[in-house]
Amino acid sequence: MVRARVGVAGLAVALILAGCAAPTVSSPAPGRTPGTAPASAGSAPATALPATVPPADLPTDLPSPVSSFMPSTVATFAPAGASAATWDLVALGDSNVSGWGVRTDEPYSPQAAFPGVYAGLLGAEQGVTVVLHSYYPDQLGNEWRTIAEWTDVLRADASMRADLAGAEIVVVLIGFHDLLPFVLGGACPSGWPELRDCLVDMTASMPADFDTLYGEIASLVPTGATVLVNDYGIPGPTYDRWSSESFWPEFRKVFFEDWRDGLEAAAVKHGFTVVHSYAAMNDPDGKPVWDSSAVTSDGWHFNAEGHRICAEIILAEDGFSAP
Repeated sequence: MVRARVGVAGLAVALILAGCAAPTVSSPAPGRTPGTAPASAGSAPATALPATVPPADLPTDLPSPVSSFMPSTVATFAPAGASAATWDLVALGDSNVSGWGVRTDEPYSPQAAFPGVYAGLLGAEQGVTVVLHSYYPDQLGNEWRTIAEWTDVLRADASMRADLAGAEIVVVLIGFHDLLPFVLGGACPSGWPELRDCLVDMTASMPADFDTLYGEIASLVPTGATVLVNDYGIPGPTYDRWSSESFWPEFRKVFFEDWRDGLEAAAVKHGFTVVHSYAAMNDPDGKPVWDSSAVTSDGWHFNAEGHRICAEIILAEDGFSAP
């Protein structure tokens, strides 16, 4: 029986009020055969694991990790009563994948970011152990990576390629960093239509870049793997700054919706599943459906509550059947 679905916008609001239980995290279980026995989740600290060994049929002379990328974080989420099956989940993305801003005592908490929360929820639902492998740039060095640069990294990083080659599930949150020259200020004029023209130029290559990146991922993942592409949403600070302008509808289109359409088209082309975060996080005008202070640490990066919401949205749209 297919898992019951709920409206994602309503789900986001409900989760803000109710929250989600923390996933179980423990030592790895052997085996890779997918299982479906139901189980319940508890909670425990994350356990670091050794780096994945590249399969014999992958090139072994590639540099890894790529400079300015953090080494892969590996954590294991095992629900109580899990079968011997283990699913590997690879997360590729920006600072929200890294868990930036979740904790005050450390810069990165990828096991507590939405891919880790999702790994715990999925493992509990399916009765399997889920091993998380997270890749993200070094935020402390003010590093960011455009879509095209992610493709370059993926082609050069042996660990990333090996993990993708062994993945049952891949979660992708890549794209918004192409806009950082504008978001961080100075790259575009504030007047219209000059701002429009600048944003059109800045985002023009994004649909083709998504296609190239997704093609590279598709060439690596095993047949039958599930690739989940998050389609982002409009951040609260962007809405607050620009929505009162008369050109807001066109701004929204060129700033976000046009390249978001390119993301979805490329994902569908390569057989990936689009997770519709935009519909959950924003109303039709682009306004966030919740107060940013409740779900982010700084308006841009999720706090623990925001990561729970995002993980629940993915769980509702991942296409897996409930046991």
